[in-house]
Parts: sequence; structure tokens; C-alpha cells
Amino acid sequence: MGIYIRLSIMPHRISADEWHETYMETLALLQGYPGGMMGLHYESIGAAKRVVKSRRLEHHIEDPKKRHWHVIGDLKSKETAESFMFDYDLDDYRSRVGRPPSGKGENDDIILSIIEDKDDYCEVFSDKTQGFPYHIPVLAVAMAVETRFPKYAHVSGDIDDDQARAAQAFARSVLKREIALPLSVDVPRLFKKLCEHYQEDEALEHFADIYRGEQFFHEKEIIRRVVAAGMKKTKSNSSDSWQHLQALAGLRVDDIESGDGSTFKRMTSAKGLSEVQRTVLEGMACTLAQAHAMVLAKHPEILSKTDAQLRLKIIRVSDRQQIALTEDAWNWIDNETDLEFLRYILTLVLIHDYEETFSNMRRGLLENRRLFQDMLPMVRDEKLVAEVSKRPRKRGHVTFGGELVEL
Repeated sequence: MGIYIRLSIMPHRISADEWHETYMETLALLQGYPGGMMGLHYESIGAAKRVVKSRRLEHHIEDPKKRHWHVIGDLKSKETAESFMFDYDLDDYRSRVGRPPSGKGENDDIILSIIEDKDDYCEVFSDKTQGFPYHIPVLAVAMAVETRFPKYAHVSGDIDDDQARAAQAFARSVLKREIALPLSVDVPRLFKKLCEHYQEDEALEHFADIYRGEQFFHEKEIIRRVVAAGMKKTKSNSSDSWQHLQALAGLRVDDIESGDGSTFKRMTSAKGLSEVQRTVLEGMACTLAQAHAMVLAKHPEILSKTDAQLRLKIIRVSDRQQIALTEDAWNWIDNETDLEFLRYILTLVLIHDYEETFSNMRRGLLENRRLFQDMLPMVRDEKLVAEVSKRPRKRGHVTFGGELVEL
């Protein structure tokens, strides 16, 4: 489950030169996103390596066959989900389809290929953004490709009219030209195209399968027919259920933090904490205190390690734990010289826990030095740690399970 964007193309109907131009346009879109898009790469530090959430989006620029861009989120929100990649070389996509179809393709249309389940198209990407902020620029990329190749590219996924218009406005601000709304949310254009190839009843059936918008706006006649065919889309309002679940979990329904630690990924300090944020941070402090005591008991030798040795251990453990950080985060860790602070950082990356709240909290602390510093007095407060450890477990209460990876 999740919120995804899919871009499909008919690669044998697109020329290599046109694709290269398209690649450069999509790259310009990503590079023009306010706050910056987030890429991913590995870098070596001596014998160790680490994963870096980077401003660098392109890879293998010098090799046209391997050149591609790769994004996983945006740097402003620091929210990440699945990888989206886009190749400069069209041959990779052509190889997925196989032999080129016969003929010149004047009558080819990717919508017909999708409906009829032909094997002359492939996906450029079909991955989850989970609705995080990078959903809009990635959607803009897909829309730019469909605009260039309206018969040979198609955008679908968990998209709607509002998202498409937001992506359209963003693309306009960067490219200084208009791009079209995706066919899958453009009611009159989609319905007209389907009616060119199918009888109305069959066109309505395919319309219901392909349409991705949630509002039909003013196309009343088309909607009358869709409704008459029993294909009206509905959207349930689950806000009451969500508030009820929050109340059962013991959380305030009006709090900005839902209890999963997600707000900490964007925080730079612990000033002005909400009630739930304080509960979550205290739980994390208790977890770190308990884990740190265990680490010191098992590995007293770390008390004699230098700052350089501790940083190297942090890098190696992070690699084993698959902890990826931004360049800014690695930069402050690389320059940290406070030995006690470095030992707490090492403890944090040693904890083996993939629970959502803990993962979000760990990420927020490692990305923001000041936030981590602000939490340390809680970690050192023995009375607070004892009190928090006795609290009943509920959503938002981080607890230490006692599992650490090997140092």
C-alpha cells in the first residue's frame, strides 16, 4: 500500500535525440525545485563507506549508457520514500520491451496498448512517494514527458486534479512554458480519446479504469453518463475515525505530532514542544539512556577512544544499519569533537529498531545537532528516565527493546 506515481512510455516510438532533450528538461525541473531535491550516493571514508542523502541527483554523467538521475525525497522537508530513476539512454527502456513493433506506428497510442494489455510499452518508474512533498516535482516530471509524447507516454498512479495543477504551476515556473494536465485527470480529453476508438458503453468502462482524478468539475454531461453506468467514484471521509483512534491512543487530536515522530524530522531544536512532542522526546531520551548504559557496560573501551575513532565507528555501524543521512548531517558529525556527544551518537546508531516512531526520531536527531543537544539533559536526568520507563506503553512512547548491533 502507498501513494505512487507511474510513468509509462512506448520507447520504440520515441527517438533517442528527443529522449535526450526530455532527460535534460526533467533534470532542469528537479534542479529548479525550491529547497532542493534529495538524491542518494555512497562515499568512502578510508576503509568504511556511508550512504549520503545528497544534493547530487545525477550519476555516471560521463557515460551516456549509464547516465541517470535518482531522487528519493526533498531536502527541505527531509521526507523520503522510494527511489525514482530516469535514464538518459533510451536503449535501456527499449530492451525491456524487446523487438520494435512493425510499421511506422501512426495509429499507435499508449492508452490503447494499456487497455489491450500489449507488450509495446514499459514503465520508466512506478514507485511510492507516500504523498511527501517530492510527489509534486516527480509528478511534474512525468507530466512533462507526457506533454512531449502525448501518444507514447502516460502518467497514472495516486494522483488527482489538485496535485496535477500544482505540478503544472511548478513546471511553468521552471520551464517558462505550459505543460498539459495528465490525460488520466483530464475528463473531456480522456473521454474524447476513448470515444474515438470504442463505442460509448465500452468507452465508459475504460474511462472508469483510467481516470485518476477525484473531481469532475463542470463536465456534467460526461458525468451524467458515468453515473448512469454506475461508475461514479466516491471518497470516504475518515477524519472522525482518525480522531477516534487518536483518542484511544491517549493523544490529543489537535496536536501537531500524531505520535509517530514525523514532526521531528523537520525540527531544528526542542523549543516550543507540543504536549505529544514532549512525550515522544522523553521516550526517546529514556531509550537512549538505557541503551547507552548497556553499551558502556559491554564496551567500556569506547571511553578511551579518540573523536576520530568514534566517528569511524559511527560511519561503519551506520553502514551496517543502512542509515542514510544528508550531507549536512554527515558534515556536522564529521566535525564533532565532543567525546561524550560522539558516544551518544554511536549508541543511537547501534540500536537495532525499525519501529516507525523510533526510526523517525533517530533520523531527526542525527539530522539536527541542536535538537540532539537539547535532548541530552533529559538523557542524563535519572529521575525522568526512571519515571518515563514506568509509563504505560502507547503510541508515541518509544521504548528500548534491548537489542543492539555488534560494535
